[in-house]
Amino acid sequence: MWETDCGAVPITDESGHVAGTVTDRDICMAAYFQGIPLSEIRVADIMTRRPCTCTEDDNLIDAEQMMRDHQIRRLIAAERSSASCRSPTSHEGQPHTGG
Repeated sequence: MWETDCGAVPITDESGHVAGTVTDRDICMAAYFQGIPLSEIRVADIMTRRPCTCTEDDNLIDAEQMMRDHQIRRLIAAERSSASCRSPTSHEGQPHTGG
C-alpha cells in the first residue's frame, strides 16, 4: 500500500467476489491497539466485511448517495457479478438532470 500510494485494498473470496476491504487506517489501528507485530495480524481479523460496492457504469449521483447513506468515504468499483454488498439506490436507471 505504501509503495503504490493506495489507501484501501479490496479483499476477494475464493470466487472472486468482494468480501471485504482493508484500509491503511485499519492496519495502523490494529497495530496500535493489538500491540503485536504486523506480521502476526491476519487481514481477515481487521478487514471491513461486506463493503458497499458500485460498478463502473453506475453514475456519480448514485455512488455519492450510497456513500452518504452508509456514511463511508471509500466505495469499491467492482464488476456487477463480483459485488457482494451492493445497495440499491433510488436513482438507478434515471438520467441525471442537473443540480
